[in-house]
Formats: sequence, structure tokens, C-alpha cells
Amino acid sequence: TTTTTGRTGRWALRGAGWRRRRVLPSRAPVGTRALRFDEYVQGLQSDMIEECEGADGSGRRFRVDAWERERGEGFGRTCVLEDGSLFEKAAINVSVIRDVLTEERARAMSERGRASIESAGGQAYEAEALSLVFHPRSPLVPTLRADVRRFKVGG
Repeated sequence: TTTTTGRTGRWALRGAGWRRRRVLPSRAPVGTRALRFDEYVQGLQSDMIEECEGADGSGRRFRVDAWERERGEGFGRTCVLEDGSLFEKAAINVSVIRDVLTEERARAMSERGRASIESAGGQAYEAEALSLVFHPRSPLVPTLRADVRRFKVGG
């Protein structure tokens, strides 16, 4: 079981899905550990899944594929709803990666003006993302694509 604490609660990875348990009030007391971005996007994902399933009204549920990278370098959750009343297909995905920059990637970033990146590579990085794709059933409603990402190199 993998557990992470988020903005309004706790999510435990069990089997294919996340279960939320509230452990902190929304106005946490001063001195409470600051919210991390990966916890924030996991909370958003859970909230969005719940809202989309309710809005769809078909009773269909998001299919969940929880995954982990080798050596503990990252994890994520791919969630897809298909053949709903409102959504022909909807995806709400989270990826969290912790790794080391390869020389090739570090050189490319350095050449694009990222002065703090050592072109030899070897620096630790963190990357998190929440991505959304909603294909409504109605041809009169446009597809929505959105994402929010964070990429940090070094400590």
C-alpha cells in the first residue's frame, strides 16, 4: 500500500484505485507540513474523477491503471471513462517521476538557456503532471485538452 497526504485528505493506493480518508482540515494549523505539488495533483485527480462520473450520469466508472516505475523512480495513475452519456471518452491522468538527468537531456536544456543545468547531466530532477482529455459525446461540443506540470532540477 502506497500512501500520500494531500490538500484535504489522505489517498492510499490499494489495488486499482485510490481511497480517500480525511486527516487534515482544509485550514490546517500553522506548522503543518506544506502541500507538495504531487499531492495536490493527486487530490485534484480524485476530485475530478468523482465530479466527472457524477456529471456523466451513466453510472459508468473510470477504469484505473495504477503504475510504478522501476527502482521507485515514479508512479502514476491513468484513469479513463468510456461510452458514457456525456463523455464518449475522458482521461484524467497523473504522473510523478523522480530520476537523474541524462547527459543528452541535460545538454539540450543547457543549450536552450537553462544556465543552472550542468550539460554533463547527473542532476536529480522531479517532474509531476496532471493531464486531461475530454471527448464529449455531442459533436457540437469541442474536445478539451489541458495539463498542469512541474519540473524541478536539483535540490
